[in-house]
Amino acid sequence: MKCSALFPVRIAAFVDGEGILWLPAGFDNSASHVCDPVSIQVLRAIALQPMPVMVPDGGSVDAVRVLLKAGLVKAVIPRPQRTVDGYEQLPAMVTEITHLGRMMLRRFPKP
Repeated sequence: MKCSALFPVRIAAFVDGEGILWLPAGFDNSASHVCDPVSIQVLRAIALQPMPVMVPDGGSVDAVRVLLKAGLVKAVIPRPQRTVDGYEQLPAMVTEITHLGRMMLRRFPKP
């Protein structure tokens, strides 16, 4: 399956007063490759913001983790913190979109 076939999905993201990028909850981040529409959507949302970008939502942090492993962004992703109820994912900080990441944004433009 080509990645471009996966792009009809749209997201609405916004940045709050503290510069934290908020993405809607409920993303399915089960795919572990960069053609996952969520990862590309998160990359697009990050590209629209001034760096550094804070990504607080656990599902979106997973998408940033995929982008980091693929070499599309440079980011700091803290390890999940153990809490009484289990684990809590702290926000990730994306510091840069790499040259490869910018190439991906050009290769898979917004539909």
